[in-house]
Amino acid sequence: MKRFLISALMALTAFSSFGQDCGGDEKVFIKISVSAVQEKYFVGPYAKYAQKYLGVEARQSSVSSTWIESVKMAAAFASPGDEFVFNFGEYISDRPDFTSVPLLKAAVGQKSIEAAASAAADQLMNIRQKRYQILTGDTDMSLSGESLKLTLEEFSRQENELLKLFLGYTLTQQLEGEFVVTPSADNESNLYVAFRISENGLLPANHLEGRMVTLEVQPLNLPASEPVASEDENPKKKPKAPKNMKWETKSEFIPAECVLRLRDGATVVLQGEAVVPQLGYTRTYEELVPVPVASK
Repeated sequence: MKRFLISALMALTAFSSFGQDCGGDEKVFIKISVSAVQEKYFVGPYAKYAQKYLGVEARQSSVSSTWIESVKMAAAFASPGDEFVFNFGEYISDRPDFTSVPLLKAAVGQKSIEAAASAAADQLMNIRQKRYQILTGDTDMSLSGESLKLTLEEFSRQENELLKLFLGYTLTQQLEGEFVVTPSADNESNLYVAFRISENGLLPANHLEGRMVTLEVQPLNLPASEPVASEDENPKKKPKAPKNMKWETKSEFIPAECVLRLRDGATVVLQGEAVVPQLGYTRTYEELVPVPVASK
């Protein structure tokens, strides 16, 4: 299962507040800003011999994963012609790099893989023995101060490079992505694919790879659908207008007040509220108004 750090997400939510007046063709869009971590583990070429020559267990296959670290949502007005440019990060190469180990270069094409692994293990043990001798003074080498520090650092570097051949290594990078969902009254399900997550990182909603992260935009203040009256039912008659008053038909646009839920599968990652005018409705009603007095 992919890892998610949910505990801090709610504190990172930022919803803008809007009035109910949105003129022209303006619409509200929901911008989702995602911070994710991409991790790739590369198996070592001598992994199958780690137990035999080093006495340790090593992972036997490479694996890649991506998980959400934090996410924010913000509602903003968009006008026709607005363009949005989004960053999905630079993804880690799928090709491992073990070229920094000289022993591996010399072994290619000259020895079998197991013989090369045995030689690498011998060199690793030799480095550890020399370091131990220096630290305990059991050596003819005279090292102190900066020369001792540099020698020990070089031993550590060589040891780490040789261990990579058996235990592999992991590369991790931070990914930032911004995605936009524009709610539409034509979407009766109120569900939108916000973006996708795959082992290769963050991907746009229209990509075929990865699992979907969806945004639900659920209006709260829309009127319930009224049943269609049958022919046998008599419509209610409105009362007679008082003297000097008359009934007048009026209309008022009501923007939709919505709950927003960002989900990864069934898990609600983030929840908040926003006013989304384009999901609203026009309310028609009749109101008593004074009858204008004709001027003499």
